[in-house]
Amino acid sequence: MRQTILKTMLKTAMKTLAFAGLAVLAGCAADQERVIHPTAAFSTQPPQVNQVEDAAFWIHPSDPQRSMLLVTNQWRGIEQHGCDGMLLRTPPPPEAGNDFRGIDVLYDFPLTSGSVDLVFVGCKTTGNTGETAGVQVWKVDPDARKCRPLMNSE
Repeated sequence: MRQTILKTMLKTAMKTLAFAGLAVLAGCAADQERVIHPTAAFSTQPPQVNQVEDAAFWIHPSDPQRSMLLVTNQWRGIEQHGCDGMLLRTPPPPEAGNDFRGIDVLYDFPLTSGSVDLVFVGCKTTGNTGETAGVQVWKVDPDARKCRPLMNSE
């Protein structure tokens, strides 16, 4: 019971902080080339099993309209949405016992093959030995608008 209350309080606090951060950013002067002006035309239908944990924006380096909203869904993995809110794709769901939690983007990370944008996903794994925590790293392919596990793409 206590854990449930603490989780609920933590989720509420995180949502409040995210909203406050967006409110602060709304007042910041922005580079005109990086401003996105989405127009709501319709909304997507949530999947029947939908447990959204966290979200992060990835801004396309040359075409802001091709940017994505990346969402961690406890049951479905990483969801990739376009600026119009439409679900672009969902990579294969996490393996049984893995829950994707927090998500964040790191831009222009230097690799031997060149600079890339990375997506970090916090994971909780439940197995025979109990719970462990970790991070999965994904590489953003800006041309295809896809996230791919970094170890499988380098």
